[in-house]
Amino acid sequence: MAALCAAASPHLLSGQATAVAPRSADAVAELVTDRPDVTESASIVPPGWLQAEAGVSHEEAGIRTFAVPGTLVRIGVAPWVEMRLGWSGLIDREGDCAPGAAAAACETSGAGDAEAGVKVLLVERAGARPDFALIPSVSLPLGDEDVTSDGLDPSLTAAVANDVSSAVGWGVNAGVASVSPGRGPIDERSALAFWSGSLGFDLGERLGSFLEYFGEAPEGEPALHAVDTGFTWLVTPHVQLDASAGVGLTDRSPDLFIGAGLAFRADLFGREEP
Repeated sequence: MAALCAAASPHLLSGQATAVAPRSADAVAELVTDRPDVTESASIVPPGWLQAEAGVSHEEAGIRTFAVPGTLVRIGVAPWVEMRLGWSGLIDREGDCAPGAAAAACETSGAGDAEAGVKVLLVERAGARPDFALIPSVSLPLGDEDVTSDGLDPSLTAAVANDVSSAVGWGVNAGVASVSPGRGPIDERSALAFWSGSLGFDLGERLGSFLEYFGEAPEGEPALHAVDTGFTWLVTPHVQLDASAGVGLTDRSPDLFIGAGLAFRADLFGREEP
């Protein structure tokens, strides 16, 4: 899950990506996750493999928001397609309400919404040519009353990624979403544009890091801009831990957001290597 509260940003529900995965000494396909940064990877989970990514997040923005366990399950169905199922987790908010604000917007808790989608790899990297993938998805209003968007919110994300060298990679996202009134800044369905760019660094056999900028522009509202950084630790070729933190750059952005999580993969057919 994204470090920024997924309940407030529907395009972040699917989690986050690592532009470069640390290389293991074991000769297996590297583990490329959609966390801990906001930028979605352009990589596909190998066919027949299940990859689960989950974490906790805390956000300070006048109102304090805690979410656990933000979860994304990815299942490889073909070399160029994966299925994606996400859940924003149990969400707890508390803080001082602005004058005239509804109490439910300032102090509430409950189970968040789910999301379903696919990732389709349309172009595979070759030399300077990057990977290019599209991620259509839709949020499902299955959450509790105080935290659900109360509507089906479709989104489309374009993901592009490549390596600069054996130790440095980059990823860029751009997308649009249709946001229900429960999530948007106005009292009717509105459009939301979002974007991000991430640099990933291989710091050793098992340690990785990233630096990232991301933003979003809701219809009729000022844009959000933020930066974050974090680390990943490859415990085994199939298990990864992560931690991240970031700050907002504009008045609308969160003051601070932090997160930590776990990713693992398993073969649905009992094989040992993807």
